[in-house]
Amino acid sequence: MVDSFLIGDRRFVQVNTLPVNTAGRIYLEKVFEGQFSLFATHQKIFKSEYSQFNPNGIFLASPATYLILDNGSFYEVTRKKQWLDYFIDHKKSLKITFTSIRSN
Repeated sequence: MVDSFLIGDRRFVQVNTLPVNTAGRIYLEKVFEGQFSLFATHQKIFKSEYSQFNPNGIFLASPATYLILDNGSFYEVTRKKQWLDYFIDHKKSLKITFTSIRSN
C-alpha cells in the first residue's frame, strides 16, 4: 500500500479518516506543514461531452476543498477568511501560504 507519492514538487498523502464524505482510499495534497497541516482535495468530474478529440467524454477538475489538520482533527474550510479566523495566531504563515498557492 502506498502511503504517499510525489507529482513534480507536490506531495500527496493517504488519509483514512476525513470529515467529508469519501469512499475508499483517498489521497490529499499536503500544501503546508507546521504546527498544523493544510491539505487540498482534488476531484475530477466526468462530463459526457463527446467529440472527435474526446470520443470517451472529458473530465473536468472541480474546485479544491481545503482541510486543516490540527491536534488530530480535520476541519473543512472553504474561504480564506475562515482560515485566518480559525488560526488567528498563524495569520502571517497562512498569508504566505495563500500567496504560494495562488502562484502555482
